[in-house]
Amino acid sequence: MSFIRPGLRLTEGEIAPRRVDQLLYRMRGLRLIGNVLHVGTHPDDEDAGLMAYMSHKYGARTVYWSATRGEGGQNRLGQYTGEALGIYRTWESLAARAIDGGESIYGPFFDFGFSKNGAEATAKWGRQELVREIVRAIRLVQPQVLIARFAGEPSDGHGQHQAVGSATLEAFDAAADATLFPELGLPAWETPKLYESTGGDWQPGEETSLGKLRPEFPPDEFLRIDTGELDPIVGLTYQQQAWIAFNCHQTQAMGFLPKRGSFYYYHKLKRSRVVTKPPENTFYDGLDPTLLGLLKYPGVCPANFAKTLEAVRASVDAGLAHLHPDDPAAAGGALLEGLDLLCRLRTQIDSGMGATHDLRALAHQVDYKIACFEEVIVGCLGLEAECIADRAHVGAGESVGMIARLWNSRGVRIDASHFKMILPTGWIVENAAPQDCPSGSGVASLERQVDYQIKVAADAPPTTPYWLREPRGQYQYTTPRDSFACEAFGSAAIALECELMIEGHKLSLRRPALQREPFAGGYRELRLSVLPAVSVKPQICSFYLPVRRDHYDLDLSVAVRRHVSHPGQASQLWIKPPEGWSTIPQLVDLPAGSQGETSAAHFRLTIPGRTVAGRYRIEYRLGSGDGRPAVTLDPVWMGAPGLSRPPDASSCVRETFLVKAANVDVHMISAKFTTGCRYGYVRGAGEELLDALSNFGLNIHIMNDEEIGCLDLSDFDAIVIGPNAYLIREELRQNAGRFLDYVSRGGTLIVQYQAYGFELQGFTPYPFDYSHPHDRVTYPDAPITILEPQHPLMTHPNRITEEDFAGWIHDRGLYFFGEFDNRYTAILGCNDPGEDLKRGGLLASGYGRGAFVYVGYSLFRQIPAAVPGAFRLLANLMALPEALLLERMERLGKLSFFSSLSDEQLMAVARIVSERFETAGSYLCRQGDAGQELFIVTKGEVEIIKQTATGTVSRRASEGQVIGEFAILADIPRTADLRALTDVRLLVISGLHFRALIRKYVEIAESVIRQLVTKLTAE
Repeated sequence: MSFIRPGLRLTEGEIAPRRVDQLLYRMRGLRLIGNVLHVGTHPDDEDAGLMAYMSHKYGARTVYWSATRGEGGQNRLGQYTGEALGIYRTWESLAARAIDGGESIYGPFFDFGFSKNGAEATAKWGRQELVREIVRAIRLVQPQVLIARFAGEPSDGHGQHQAVGSATLEAFDAAADATLFPELGLPAWETPKLYESTGGDWQPGEETSLGKLRPEFPPDEFLRIDTGELDPIVGLTYQQQAWIAFNCHQTQAMGFLPKRGSFYYYHKLKRSRVVTKPPENTFYDGLDPTLLGLLKYPGVCPANFAKTLEAVRASVDAGLAHLHPDDPAAAGGALLEGLDLLCRLRTQIDSGMGATHDLRALAHQVDYKIACFEEVIVGCLGLEAECIADRAHVGAGESVGMIARLWNSRGVRIDASHFKMILPTGWIVENAAPQDCPSGSGVASLERQVDYQIKVAADAPPTTPYWLREPRGQYQYTTPRDSFACEAFGSAAIALECELMIEGHKLSLRRPALQREPFAGGYRELRLSVLPAVSVKPQICSFYLPVRRDHYDLDLSVAVRRHVSHPGQASQLWIKPPEGWSTIPQLVDLPAGSQGETSAAHFRLTIPGRTVAGRYRIEYRLGSGDGRPAVTLDPVWMGAPGLSRPPDASSCVRETFLVKAANVDVHMISAKFTTGCRYGYVRGAGEELLDALSNFGLNIHIMNDEEIGCLDLSDFDAIVIGPNAYLIREELRQNAGRFLDYVSRGGTLIVQYQAYGFELQGFTPYPFDYSHPHDRVTYPDAPITILEPQHPLMTHPNRITEEDFAGWIHDRGLYFFGEFDNRYTAILGCNDPGEDLKRGGLLASGYGRGAFVYVGYSLFRQIPAAVPGAFRLLANLMALPEALLLERMERLGKLSFFSSLSDEQLMAVARIVSERFETAGSYLCRQGDAGQELFIVTKGEVEIIKQTATGTVSRRASEGQVIGEFAILADIPRTADLRALTDVRLLVISGLHFRALIRKYVEIAESVIRQLVTKLTAE
């Protein structure tokens, strides 16, 4: 019977303590089994003070499990999004753990973005999958204390928080049940205590009660810890260390001042398998977190178990007593005895002697403790191994040189040493040449050196993070159920294993293959990466084309980069198009080249006319015959702190690669766009909308900051404001009045979603406010209600129906107006399940002679995703200037007053028409007032009240009727009161503007005078 789990290794943050403070923290932990597992959702959800407090005050193994890598979050630092951002945030978490002493491990879930409730997140991730993965983490870490960051309640805020909080409660019980999740291949584990954090949800900059005394959390019901306690080892409080670590989450704009003073965290004990008496003082109340706590393992344990554990603990105490800053080697000698005892104990467990229960969990604990002892001993003795590659990048089939060294800085007597290269399948050691290590001044610390020549497997795949090797599902990465170990990046595939014998004790070290080099501003250590011989990067990865009768000729260009030198070896690049499509040339010969050389290849792709709407994939391939798929290699880099320029291949200190097939998608879109208008566009934050419109024949001018303040806005039929542009562009805020003036004079302003800070600023023609939290619809398939089906935004040039909202991604929209003036017309409504209809996502209003539109629906996401209905809706938005003119012309033409005008004349009149809204009971004018405007009722009713010598006479004007015709020809007194019987919408023609118009169009004046004469004659 064997319980050994091959390859058990410490995580990246646990290896090689070198400084004395690191040795002291880690040596303290050798006495403990009181592991702490903290369960959260995103990489920056951790109770920061908890991590430093438990790992540095007690020396406890403190692990933070994040369900996701935060791919759906914002990036305030750079341009990485999605999977690349997930990689970067993983690096940030590792940097934080290097400071606070904890570890970071991860679930396989993809952060799909904000969700309102736990039910939505659970539906996407799967309840069973969530519970299973938290069970996996519990069984891997084997905690005495499990701390849920979230409660599974609405107070958690984000729906993903709620989903993980709820699943953690279930996983606490499930992890202890050996009949559940046997596919994990991990022994069941009973965690004695489950706590729940009270931190809730918060954002940087918000006013919170974080760290403050909370009288509402009485000591009999909540455990309170004060992380403002001083850590004498480093001279900082635990909370100071925590904030320094937490500030590593730079992409999330974390910035906390590490100041002294009490800082309180409160945790509620939710479940306990041990008896404790309130008030609790520590997480360990009722527990024995020391090695002797293993005595409570169920069943009969190995012989002399208690005596062995006592002796191991005594060796640690002796090591602590001998740990001197100037020479910690004596401490290492004491620990060797404890390591020997643990190895013997492990042999007993492996034999199963005296066991009446499954001892796999106990074996796992001892394995981990042995690995910890080895690393601390190595640190104390001043031993270190390294494996230095002659370069950071290699290709399949290449050879790479590596130098393996063992350093013995304190001159410890080593009885024997042995090197072994750990290589992936198919890699071979071509040559291993031991080198002389002469003794003498300055070189005595080099104990052993072997120079290796390693041959990379001919079929070695390109290096990419382990969770990205296989295509992921929509909400979860593809990971093996039985071997997934939740690691940040996983063990290095190429590494040196060094085995030592010291005074009869066996030690082992494993170190990854690295390339070390300086650069201007620092130095770096990069892990060895396998790159493809050639990568192909299309200049444009997505084309968006309107469906048409004629064919298209697209020019496709790619950058071809050689990552491996193959003198004399050429290859071919060709395109595999959809059936019926053709390319010229059929293939391109790629000449042999040296590593790092880049060349370009060009193709012309012909798309047949009348190609139906849909997505068509163009594949790039290499080689003859069917060839092999070409790949695109996108590097992800982290720069050295303090460097002002963005990181690149020569200056990055962290590096990995996203590998994907080199494809181009052609999206044929069935949408009608108006092409006769001129548009201005003010870019916002992180949008790709404009790129998708480049082939639709639109005349769009992108406005820079200087133009925002001085350009003649009347040159544009419509101006579109990008997402969050009012928040990120100071020039736009300062000139918001100019844009409203533009609308009042006849322009159309279309504003995409804007976050908090846009409201109540006078940026819109009429008042509005956001709800708190803001109205958003997170279900992308939420039902849509078309509230105004005859509004031009729903009819011209495309008839919008519910079908246009099929296939949306991520969400419906965000930052809908919550409360808004009734002069806005709500065009659409939608809502998430169980919520009231939200009407503030698409609002239109007249303002003077122009129109204002607010669009909270997420077109900035849907257009790059080639959602056909989103293109049709956007086309209607951009056609609104034309649609309003056509609608006004149609209304004017139906009126006898203007019925004899030509289309050109009607267009001229329509351009001076403005819109007006009045609430029921309000007066448009009073009898005797100077008449200056003509009114056309478009919705509602107006009462005309005339005072005569014989009394009051009244009549009603309803939709389509004209009031006050004489006022546009002469400023004569009103002959009646005009009062809105209902809320009423009107088209208004100013007499001043009309008289200016008829000076230009005399025939309009003649036509209008004839109509007035006819009316007077009839009366």
